[in-house]
Parts: sequence; structure tokens; C-alpha cells
Amino acid sequence: MKRNMIEMKNFYGKVDFDENLLSNMEIVRELNLSPEICITDSTYLFDRFQPIGNRLHTLLTANALEANFHLPFYGLQLGCKDSYIRELSFELIMKGLQRMAELGITSAVMHV
Repeated sequence: MKRNMIEMKNFYGKVDFDENLLSNMEIVRELNLSPEICITDSTYLFDRFQPIGNRLHTLLTANALEANFHLPFYGLQLGCKDSYIRELSFELIMKGLQRMAELGITSAVMHV
């Protein structure tokens, strides 16, 4: 069976995981795009995650939205010779995967 890649469900609108996430999600939904939740500020993976994450999970579930998760990538160096930088980079990627799972998102984008 031939699969058509030019379908609206295959187009994503970037939505930064920040304080404006929910209002920006409305714009993406109005455009009939799938949301790509982008972690550009890794502090949202920790203490700042829960309040927004809970509301996002409810929104995704209630509307049966299939989102994509864009893992953190700014400044990460998984192949760095400096073990501290390498380990921190790995920990941030793993934390992103954990948060993605908590949101019920099953696909991700990762730059390495």
C-alpha cells in the first residue's frame, strides 16, 4: 500500500514549552497542524515542568492530539571529550525522554 506523506497530520507547528505554550497551542490547532513541543529552555524539564506539563497532558488527551516532542539540543555535546559536559548532555536528553513519556508523547526529534 502506498502511503501519502502530504497529509496535514504529517505537518507540525513548533510550540515552545514555556509560559505561552497553551495559547500558542491554540494557534497551531487553528492551522490544523500537529503540535511539536520544543524544549529550548532546559529549566522547563525540572521544577518549572509540572504546572504547564499537567495542563498540556490534559489538553493533548482531551483533544486526542498526536504531538511530537523536540528534545533539548542547544549547547549539548554528547561526544564531548569533557566528561562533565558529556554527562550533563546525556542527563538532559534522558530527562527530556522522561518528560515526553509523562506527557504520553511517543515520537521525538533529537539533534546530535
